[in-house]
Amino acid sequence: MLQILKQERKETYADEINSLGIDISDAHVSEAVDSGKVIGWAIYSMSDDLLTIHSICPVEDLLLFDGIIRSVLFLAEQKGFQKALIAKGIASTARRLKLLEDGEDIIHPISSVFSGCKHCKENKS
Repeated sequence: MLQILKQERKETYADEINSLGIDISDAHVSEAVDSGKVIGWAIYSMSDDLLTIHSICPVEDLLLFDGIIRSVLFLAEQKGFQKALIAKGIASTARRLKLLEDGEDIIHPISSVFSGCKHCKENKS
Protein backbone atom coordinates (compact mmCIF):
# COMPACT_ATOMS: atom_id res chain seq x y z
CA MET A 1 0.00 0.00 0.00
CA LEU A 2 1.33 3.41 -0.98
CA GLN A 3 1.78 5.94 1.80
CA ILE A 4 3.23 9.43 1.65
CA LEU A 5 4.86 10.25 4.94
CA LYS A 6 6.77 13.22 6.32
CA GLN A 7 10.36 12.12 6.97
CA GLU A 8 11.96 13.81 9.96
CA ARG A 9 15.39 12.25 9.35
CA LYS A 10 16.76 14.26 6.43
CA GLU A 11 20.37 13.05 6.45
CA THR A 12 19.72 10.66 3.53
CA TYR A 13 18.75 13.69 1.44
CA ALA A 14 21.56 16.02 2.59
CA ASP A 15 23.41 16.03 -0.76
CA GLU A 16 20.21 16.76 -2.71
CA ILE A 17 19.17 19.47 -0.23
CA ASN A 18 22.59 21.11 -0.43
CA SER A 19 22.55 20.97 -4.25
CA LEU A 20 19.25 22.88 -4.16
CA GLY A 21 20.90 25.61 -2.08
CA ILE A 22 18.72 25.00 0.95
CA ASP A 23 19.96 24.82 4.51
CA ILE A 24 19.13 21.35 5.84
CA SER A 25 17.49 22.91 8.91
CA ASP A 26 15.00 24.71 6.62
CA ALA A 27 14.24 21.69 4.43
CA HIS A 28 11.34 19.30 4.82
CA VAL A 29 11.08 15.87 3.21
CA SER A 30 8.10 13.68 2.43
CA GLU A 31 8.57 10.16 1.12
CA ALA A 32 6.33 7.91 -0.96
CA VAL A 33 6.63 4.46 0.59
CA ASP A 34 5.23 1.27 -0.92
CA SER A 35 5.58 -2.01 0.98
CA GLY A 36 8.33 -0.49 3.12
CA LYS A 37 10.36 0.72 0.12
CA VAL A 38 10.88 4.43 -0.68
CA ILE A 39 9.76 4.94 -4.29
CA GLY A 40 9.66 8.74 -4.41
CA TRP A 41 10.12 11.91 -2.39
CA ALA A 42 9.66 15.67 -2.21
CA ILE A 43 11.93 18.33 -0.78
CA TYR A 44 10.25 21.56 0.25
CA SER A 45 10.54 24.50 2.59
CA MET A 46 8.07 26.75 4.37
CA SER A 47 8.64 30.43 5.05
CA ASP A 48 6.29 32.93 6.69
CA ASP A 49 3.50 32.57 4.14
CA LEU A 50 4.92 30.54 1.27
CA LEU A 51 5.45 26.85 0.64
CA THR A 52 8.25 26.24 -1.86
CA ILE A 53 8.41 22.81 -3.44
CA HIS A 54 12.01 22.51 -4.62
CA SER A 55 12.15 18.97 -5.92
CA ILE A 56 10.00 15.90 -6.47
CA CYS A 57 11.31 12.56 -7.61
CA PRO A 58 10.33 10.91 -9.87
CA VAL A 59 9.02 13.51 -12.31
CA GLU A 60 8.27 11.04 -15.13
CA ASP A 61 5.72 8.98 -13.16
CA LEU A 62 2.72 11.32 -13.33
CA LEU A 63 0.52 9.38 -10.91
CA LEU A 64 3.22 9.18 -8.25
CA PHE A 65 4.24 12.83 -8.81
CA ASP A 66 0.58 13.84 -8.45
CA GLY A 67 0.19 11.93 -5.19
CA ILE A 68 3.38 13.38 -3.73
CA ILE A 69 2.69 17.00 -4.68
CA ARG A 70 -0.92 16.85 -3.49
CA SER A 71 0.21 15.36 -0.18
CA VAL A 72 2.72 18.18 0.35
CA LEU A 73 0.15 20.81 -0.66
CA PHE A 74 -2.42 19.30 1.70
CA LEU A 75 0.07 19.33 4.58
CA ALA A 76 0.89 22.98 3.90
CA GLU A 77 -2.76 23.95 3.64
CA GLN A 78 -3.44 22.28 6.99
CA LYS A 79 -0.69 24.49 8.45
CA GLY A 80 -2.40 27.60 7.07
CA PHE A 81 -0.36 28.23 3.92
CA GLN A 82 -2.24 29.74 0.98
CA LYS A 83 0.54 30.01 -1.64
CA ALA A 84 2.92 27.44 -3.09
CA LEU A 85 5.88 28.20 -5.34
CA ILE A 86 6.77 25.32 -7.64
CA ALA A 87 10.45 25.18 -8.69
CA LYS A 88 11.34 25.41 -12.38
CA GLY A 89 12.62 21.84 -12.51
CA ILE A 90 9.20 20.41 -11.66
CA ALA A 91 6.84 23.15 -12.86
CA SER A 92 6.35 21.60 -16.31
CA THR A 93 5.12 18.37 -14.72
CA ALA A 94 2.78 20.35 -12.45
CA ARG A 95 1.44 22.09 -15.58
CA ARG A 96 0.85 18.73 -17.27
CA LEU A 97 -1.31 17.81 -14.27
CA LYS A 98 -3.17 21.15 -14.56
CA LEU A 99 -1.95 22.25 -11.12
CA LEU A 100 -0.36 25.35 -12.70
CA GLU A 101 -1.45 27.57 -15.56
CA ASP A 102 0.93 28.06 -18.49
CA GLY A 103 3.73 30.44 -17.56
CA GLU A 104 2.83 30.38 -13.87
CA ASP A 105 4.86 28.97 -10.99
CA ILE A 106 2.57 29.82 -8.04
CA ILE A 107 -0.47 27.90 -6.84
CA HIS A 108 -2.78 30.34 -5.05
CA PRO A 109 -4.86 29.49 -3.19
CA ILE A 110 -3.59 26.02 -2.43
CA SER A 111 -7.19 25.01 -1.65
CA SER A 112 -7.99 25.34 -5.37
CA VAL A 113 -6.10 22.08 -5.94
CA PHE A 114 -8.61 20.25 -3.76
CA SER A 115 -11.82 21.79 -5.05
CA GLY A 116 -12.13 19.59 -8.12
CA CYS A 117 -10.62 19.74 -11.55
CA LYS A 118 -11.14 23.19 -13.06
CA HIS A 119 -10.42 21.81 -16.53
CA CYS A 120 -13.12 19.15 -16.10
CA LYS A 121 -15.66 21.66 -14.77
CA GLU A 122 -15.07 23.95 -17.79
CA ASN A 123 -15.69 21.07 -20.20
CA LYS A 124 -18.95 19.90 -18.57
CA SER A 125 -22.02 20.32 -20.73
